[in-house]
Amino acid sequence: MGTALKENQSEVLDSETETEIDNEKQEIADIREVNDILDKSDLSKTQKIKVLQLVARKEEYSGPIPHPSHLGNYEKILPGSADRILKMAERQSMHRQDNQTKIVDFEIKFRGRGQIFGFILAFAGIIGGFVLVLSDKDVIGLSVLIGSLATLILAFLYGKAVNNNKNSDEND
Repeated sequence: MGTALKENQSEVLDSETETEIDNEKQEIADIREVNDILDKSDLSKTQKIKVLQLVARKEEYSGPIPHPSHLGNYEKILPGSADRILKMAERQSMHRQDNQTKIVDFEIKFRGRGQIFGFILAFAGIIGGFVLVLSDKDVIGLSVLIGSLATLILAFLYGKAVNNNKNSDEND
């Protein structure tokens, strides 16, 4: 079993070495291509040297884990480190997802409470308006009653308009 593992590791190292050699060959071919282009140009030797000095290969990689070739280098330096790095990225991803779930749950509860308290206040205003009308305070009672009803109706219409805008944005 140990022999099979060593053979497998040597095959992996051989394939990595072949990949590195292929990359070096590609870089050499790229440099030769730049040289060929410069030879065909009418630049002076000094200018050609400056151009060659400026020519650089740039590779960018972005993500929660290192570039695969870098990850392989970590593994060569410290066996098992690639697995540790991947587990660390997985834990960070789970942490972010848990936080997002908590935030969404909080927002849902917060909106629900806001609707409940808004309804209680509007209902209190309506009851207060009726009490004022019954107490012979017709003008004030009607204004409180109409104001409370108008607030409820406007809140309902505004919420409906916001939901329609969100749905149309998601469909676009």
